[in-house]
Formats: sequence, structure tokens, C-alpha cells
Amino acid sequence: MKVIFISGKGGVGKSTVACVTALKAAESGARTLLVSTDQVHSLSDIFGRRIGPEMRQVAPGLEAIEVDATRALREYFAGVIDYTRDALEEAGLSQTDADEVAVFPGAAELACMMKVYHYYLTHSADVMVVDTASSSETVKLLKIPGVMKVFLSRLRASSSTLFDRFASVVEKIFSVHLPRSQLLERMLQIAEDLEAARDVFVDPDITRFRVVCTPERVVLRETERFASYISILGFPVEAIIVNRVKAGDSRRIGEIKNKFQPLQVFVISQRETEPCGMKHLADFTKKEREMPGADFLETYWNIVCEATPEGYVLKIPARGLRKEDLEIYADFDSLFIRAREVSREILLPQILIGARVKRAALKDHQLLIYFEHSGSDDGH
Repeated sequence: MKVIFISGKGGVGKSTVACVTALKAAESGARTLLVSTDQVHSLSDIFGRRIGPEMRQVAPGLEAIEVDATRALREYFAGVIDYTRDALEEAGLSQTDADEVAVFPGAAELACMMKVYHYYLTHSADVMVVDTASSSETVKLLKIPGVMKVFLSRLRASSSTLFDRFASVVEKIFSVHLPRSQLLERMLQIAEDLEAARDVFVDPDITRFRVVCTPERVVLRETERFASYISILGFPVEAIIVNRVKAGDSRRIGEIKNKFQPLQVFVISQRETEPCGMKHLADFTKKEREMPGADFLETYWNIVCEATPEGYVLKIPARGLRKEDLEIYADFDSLFIRAREVSREILLPQILIGARVKRAALKDHQLLIYFEHSGSDDGH
């Protein structure tokens, strides 16, 4: 199965683009599944019929579903949330407040992402199109699995038996329950499941991201950052889709295409109203002939390692970023990059393990990290 994420800043029309993408995929003969993980679903409005949390066929070869975040939460995080709620009630919170606080920030979004992974594993579709939350929420979501796994692994490494003993002492002193090793194991399993999902979503042979924007400069600036951030996190971005383009925007579109090279930029013209209902959506899909459907594009943003006379250079897409946004350091077999609120650990290829980072530079919308040969005795 191919997975195509349609993302972008809120209000740019990404749900409409997701529907058009799914219809084009189905019309090409691909069995297609359209999934909305946005907390404010729009698929029902766009198709002009209720879709909801159950699979519904909306066109020949096309099924759609709007993920129920509450149901997904119960499915994936029930034990963790139940424990947290009970502990909060014991600590003096009312049942209503405990219910509210027990759901940790991002849990609903993570549960929805796990549903997407579940459909990838179990559904018979050839392609799945995912209408995501806004770009800022998507960035927060995509960086959680790795962080969660590292934290819980270190916690478990301290010895579950030791933790149980410590928990018993604390409970006697403070009259509050602490999570036992079984709960920690469940949390670690969740983290491992999230990591498995991430492995699928960073594989360019399986997954691609298409980012929707409008021609306004502020929106484009956020789109640049978003595309760079998720590339640094390892997710393959293959296209920019500029929506609501007016007749006089041709010069602006030329600038946008130049800005996002080598990615393909697709243009959707401004229209009086958004398509609503199957007939209008089908007509709109026919007019947008150049819009990509099920087929992956040849070019996508990725991280490249090349040899140089002095060693090697790692090239990472970094559009919209400035030198002062970045922090970089290497630790034997890993490279750590922080770009504002996003951080990522990159496992280095074999040829770079043990190599020393000489310098880094931003050039032609790429972050270039230069390494000396691992055997180099250059003292500079």
C-alpha cells in the first residue's frame, strides 16, 4: 500500500486537495482509502454526505472514514488514561477534572496516527490518502514516537523490580498509587508501536507527503519551515500544491517554483466556492488534470551523503531556516540536529561513523554538514 499524507497550514484547503487526490487515485483504478485525522473533520461536508467513523464507499473504488479520536484514545491508551484518572482522583481532583487532565496533550492525535498505521497493516487498498491536522500540529505529532521510546526505555532500564519497590514506599508515604512495571511495559509497547508506524511513514517507497499552501507570503514562509522540519525528521516531501491562485499570480507562481526546487509545484486556480457534493467535486477533479493522484513523483526531499576531497558532506533540505535556528553535534554514530522546536537524531551511514564534523553551512536551501574521514589525523 502507498500512503500519501496531505498536510499544510489550517484553512488552505488541504481537505479539498485530499479528496481530489483520492478521487483521482480511484479513477486511475487504484483501490483507495481516504482517511481524515483532523480533529475538525471536513470530508462529510466536501462529499455532501455523512461519512463518520465507519468505512463508507463514496465513489467507485473509494472508501472514506473520519477517525473518531475519542474511540481511538480508548483503543490505544485506555490503561494509561485510566491509571492517570484514578491517581488524580485520589490526589483530590473531582471526577470531571480528572477526566479532563488524564488525557495528556497530543494523545488524541497519536491515537489517530495509530489508526492510520492500523489501516496500513490491515486494509486491502492500494493507496491511502490521509487528510492530516494543521502543519504545526503535525510537526509536534511526528516527533513524539522517537522521544517517547527513548524516555520509556531508559525508565525501564532502571529495573522494573526496583521501580516497584520504590513505588510501594512512595505510596505508603503519600497515599497515592504509582504505575507498576506492568503499566510501564504497556507504555513501552505503545512507544514501540509508534516507532514501527514511524518506520513506515519515513520510508519513501511507501509514504510521501504533499504540502498544501496558498500564495500569500506568510503562508509560504510557514510552508517552507514545515517542509524543512519534517524532512529533518526523516519524512519524504514530494510536492507543494498551491491552492486558490488568482489570474494575476503568474509571476508569484514562478517565484514559488524556484523557491521549492527540485520539488514539483502544482497550481489550483481560485474559484468562487469550495466544491460541495459529489457532482461538484467530480467536476472539480476533472478540471485539475495536472494534480497528482496515486502515483508517487520522481523527486522528493531527502538526505544525501556525498564524498568530497576532504571527506564527506551530508546534505539535508533546510528551506526557510536560518543559521541561528540550528544546533548541530555528532556523537560517534549519530548526528543530532535541532531546528527551533524540532530535534532529530540521524544514524550516520557506516562511512561517517567516528568521523569528526568540520563545519556546517546553509547553501542553496540545504544544510551542508562536512565531515573529515574517520581516519583523519588533521588537527584542525
